Amino acid sequence: MTTSIGIDHYEIQCTYEDPNDEYSNWSTLGVTFATRANIVKFTHQAVTPGFINYRVIAVLTDGRSSITSGIHSTTIE
Repeated sequence: MTTSIGIDHYEIQCTYEDPNDEYSNWSTLGVTFATRANIVKFTHQAVTPGFINYRVIAVLTDGRSSITSGIHSTTIE
């Protein structure tokens, strides 16, 4: 996101399943609130080894809309 205007909070999610499968189970790891500086940090604690995919959901202030980020994938050993 280039600006946090109109964003209430971000949900950080992960899955060990196929991230492009609409039936994959995404787990919400945590919620962080938007700041004026538009800098949000989050640390995933107790990660299970394997190939993991992350995404961020920006929930807008109207509570009904959201924006989903691209998917970031990495291998945890």
